[in-house]
Amino acid sequence: MTTSTPTLTAGQVAQYIQRPGEPLGAAIARFRNWEKTGIIKAVGDANPGTGRKKRYSALALVEAILLQALVDGVGAPAISMRPLIKQIPDVARRAARDILEGGYLQKSGKRELADMMIVTRTLDSDNIAIGTSDHIGKYMSTVKSPIHILIDLKTLFSQLPKNWEQEVKEEVLAWAQKRDSIAKKSK
Repeated sequence: MTTSTPTLTAGQVAQYIQRPGEPLGAAIARFRNWEKTGIIKAVGDANPGTGRKKRYSALALVEAILLQALVDGVGAPAISMRPLIKQIPDVARRAARDILEGGYLQKSGKRELADMMIVTRTLDSDNIAIGTSDHIGKYMSTVKSPIHILIDLKTLFSQLPKNWEQEVKEEVLAWAQKRDSIAKKSK
């Protein structure tokens, strides 16, 4: 039995990506532009009708927060970073899965959990990786790039609503099962 997870409006998501001193309307417009260009996906009807708002999953909120951090870190609009942006849904799900398995918002004695996102832009490619802060130096030494942007996922995810873990859990676990199933078939 699956339960329906609560959804958010563009305005609710925009509250989490709003820059200091920025009018909420500007954050809403930016978020809606991301949806219009296919970077973020709405759930349910693409055109819900007059008086009805598009809705977004809790995982779309995680994606939006990661995307905003990336846009602010790189200093370029999202649309200009297509190769990086295409990686956001997978990175959001991997990071959220780690959080759900014991992660960032409470101390964990379990396996090492990713707590950093590193963005690397070279002349040949753009890449996003997540890993532990202990392994970031090793990663940076293997990727030949003069610039690496680090995003602290613990701090980033601490901004999420208190109940976000439960809301995103079903979606992330379904993604993880599908990913594991694909990996087993390809072996």
